[in-house]
Amino acid sequence: MEQAWHTLYKQLQSITSIPLEEWNIFKALGSFQRIEKTKHFVIASETPESIGFCLNGLFRFYYTTKLESTFSQRHCAIS
Repeated sequence: MEQAWHTLYKQLQSITSIPLEEWNIFKALGSFQRIEKTKHFVIASETPESIGFCLNGLFRFYYTTKLESTFSQRHCAIS
């Protein structure tokens, strides 16, 4: 797990500087979850209780607008 935390910290540090004491607070509040194939992290019309970061693998997200347009072309592969 420590390697996964390090990977996330490194990715976030590439975007903005995060003081170590703030990182440690964030890390203490976090947990790792594996989203199984065909399962959903967030379901339409539900308010999510958490945020997620894709650390490795493939994560597909998609949605349908109120006008019935479907967006399903984004993928996240971070390793």
